[in-house]
Amino acid sequence: MKTITVIPPTAHIIVGGNKSFVAKTLDQFNHAISAIVTWASSNTSVGTIDSTGKFTALEKGTTTITAANGTINGSASITVMVPTSTCKDKNHIENNHRQFKEKKEKKHIEDEEDQEDEGELEDENNED
Repeated sequence: MKTITVIPPTAHIIVGGNKSFVAKTLDQFNHAISAIVTWASSNTSVGTIDSTGKFTALEKGTTTITAANGTINGSASITVMVPTSTCKDKNHIENNHRQFKEKKEKKHIEDEEDQEDEGELEDENNED
């Protein structure tokens, strides 16, 4: 084996998220070969990577993951971020949802009233 390339080479992941990485192993002729690699994270408090290449983001920060076979290795840089939503954003979303439901309920009531009015008109027309 000549080289190991980790794909993707960089990633941005939200705390609590996961991302799968692949180790592409090549021989001296740049032909893909099958090889077993060992995965590692340089900062396990930021995130860990399992034997299949699945990275789990634990806390905000940066880490480098490495796929190695003997003395040959490849790496990828990972930035773990905190979600940008705030309580204010959450309240805004909840308020919008509540307003939407209220409008929907109001429209439903108006539709029922319109149907009742149409029914009364039909009754009046049938009496004539």
